[in-house]
Amino acid sequence: MKRLLTLLALCGCSVAAASETPLGGKWSFCTDPLNTGLREAWYAPEYDRSGWDETEVPGCWNTRLEYAGYTGAAWYATTFILPQKPAECDILLDFEAVYADTDVWLNGERLGSHDFGFTSFGFDITGRIAPGTVNRLVVRAENSFKLGATWNWGGIRRPVTLRTVPRERIESLFVSAEPDLEKGSAEIGVKVLLNGTKKGAVRVSISNPEGRIVARSEVRAAGRSEVLIPLRIRKARLWDFDHPHLYTATATYGDGEPVSERFGIRKIEIDGYRLLLNGESVRLNGANWVPYDPFHGNTLPPEIYRRDIDRMKSCGVNMARLSHLALPKEVLDYLDERGMLIFEEIPLWNKNHYVKADHPVPMRWLTELITQRYNHPCIIGWSAGNE
Repeated sequence: MKRLLTLLALCGCSVAAASETPLGGKWSFCTDPLNTGLREAWYAPEYDRSGWDETEVPGCWNTRLEYAGYTGAAWYATTFILPQKPAECDILLDFEAVYADTDVWLNGERLGSHDFGFTSFGFDITGRIAPGTVNRLVVRAENSFKLGATWNWGGIRRPVTLRTVPRERIESLFVSAEPDLEKGSAEIGVKVLLNGTKKGAVRVSISNPEGRIVARSEVRAAGRSEVLIPLRIRKARLWDFDHPHLYTATATYGDGEPVSERFGIRKIEIDGYRLLLNGESVRLNGANWVPYDPFHGNTLPPEIYRRDIDRMKSCGVNMARLSHLALPKEVLDYLDERGMLIFEEIPLWNKNHYVKADHPVPMRWLTELITQRYNHPCIIGWSAGNE
C-alpha cells in the first residue's frame, strides 16, 4: 500500500529554470461513509493506512465496481521525496480538478480547501516542504454535491503536479483581440501578471499559425504588477468554423523562461435574432454534450473527447451548450482547433441552495472559470447555471 516517489526532476533548478513532476499513479484510498476521518485525524503522518485500498490518480472512484454507487467523503494519500530545495525557486502544488469539495494536508499541516470540482487550484508549499525527507500528501474529496441529471463522479479526476518555478516569473497571460473587419487588421492587448521584486524587461511577441512573429513589443516593469501591452497585427487571419486560425502570444520577464498562450481573432455580435461571426450571419446548429462515459467517468481521455467532438463536427454542429460541466484545458484546446463555439457553465441547477441573488459562491466559481479560460476563442459566453 505504501508508495514513495522521488522527484529527481527537481534536483537542478536554476534561477530561470522551471520543472514539473506529476504525482499521478497509485495512491492509497479509503472511503469514509461515517465521516470519521476528520475526527480520527486520517491526515496525520503517523496514521496507519495499511488497510487502505489503492486507486489510480487521476481517476473517478465511481468507475470501480465496488465504489460505483458511493456518494460521500473519501481519502487519498501518497508520499514523495524532494531531493533538494532549488535556490531562487518556489515550489507549487497544483490540482487540475477534484470533485467536488476538497481539503488538502501536507505532512499533517492543512494547506487549504476548494469547493468547485471543475477548475484548478493549488498551494505554495515552498516553506512547508523539507528536502531529503519523506513528505506525505493527503486529500479528502467529497462528492455529495449533486448536479441535476448528471452523475456526481467523485475523486481526484484530473492530474496533480508538483512544480518548481522561478521566484521572478510571469504568473499568467490574458489576451484580448479586436479585429477591424474593414481594414483587415487587429488590435491585440496582452495583460501580463508578474510575480517578483526585481525590475526587468517584459517582452511580448505574437506568432501566426505557421510560427512566424507578426508583432512584438517590450516594456519595463517590476514586482507584483499587471502590465498591459498593446500590439497590432496588420493582416489578421480570423478564427471561424472552417478556418480556426490560432495565434500564439509569448511573454518573457527578465531572464526567465517564456510563457505562451494560444488565442484566436474573431468578432461576435448580436443583431436582433441573428448571431454574427466576423460580420457574417451564421446558422447555428447545436448539441447538448454530456462529457463523460461509464468507463472513464469525467476524466475524459483524449480518444473519448476527440471522438465526440469530431462526431458533432461531422454532423454540422458549430455551437454547443456543454451540459453543466466546465471542461479541461486540453478539451477547450481541441474545440479551438476544430472551430466550434460553446458556452461554459457553472453547476447550478433548479432550486440549488446557491441560487440566490448575489450569492458569493457562484460568483467566485464564475470568476475562476473566466480567469482560467479567458484565452479560448471557442468560448463566447458564460452561463450562470442550468435552467
